[in-house]
Amino acid sequence: NDHLRVFSDKAMSVVNGEVLRKLADEGGYETKAFAKELGIGRTKIYQQNVALSEETRMRIVELVRILDNAFQLFDSDKDEAVNWLVTPNRSFYNMSPLAMALAGKGESVYKRQEELLDVAPARS
Repeated sequence: NDHLRVFSDKAMSVVNGEVLRKLADEGGYETKAFAKELGIGRTKIYQQNVALSEETRMRIVELVRILDNAFQLFDSDKDEAVNWLVTPNRSFYNMSPLAMALAGKGESVYKRQEELLDVAPARS
């Protein structure tokens, strides 16, 4: 869904560097460390548009899905969602959901989130 407007093109092959820097900041990552985790050159993350490899694109697609799900799980409470994203979790081998996504293991995170969303009571 890309509610955060991370991608700069419909093919999702280019990402907005400013949005990546905001994601790093909100996730408690130093910008250069975040770029390294994503496999993006540390100077590229400061560019307006960052071209992505297929592997990096898939990580970011998973990350966006995880972020969207987190906001849904916490009724759009940004602080609660970010706190959950950066806190180590036993369900994810004591890694934070964000760290799992950056390590290319985001599928287990979003599948768990979507299980929780499927059983969550309807919101009015």
